[in-house]
Amino acid sequence: MDDLTQYLYEFLMERCMKDLREDAEYNACISAVLQQEEQVRAGLNPEQQSQLDRFIDQILELKLALDAGKVTDGTVVSMIAAGIGYTWAANVIRWG
Repeated sequence: MDDLTQYLYEFLMERCMKDLREDAEYNACISAVLQQEEQVRAGLNPEQQSQLDRFIDQILELKLALDAGKVTDGTVVSMIAAGIGYTWAANVIRWG
């Protein structure tokens, strides 16, 4: 992690998320998500676990697809994400 990334991470964690990190309901949700992830990982072989890690990091996956030539000008890329509670996100990008 470079210095700027580290600084931004610390800023967010200490100044913006301090109250949230101390919230019991939030911590219970995080714990439940981590337990579910562990259960999923327990049924996967090492290669599948590696693929899961890459899938979770959508920006990394997009870069790998670009490097492999799977995304070129005109390609439609769709990303979805779900968090705890009612948090979700989606985007569709026409590349190029």
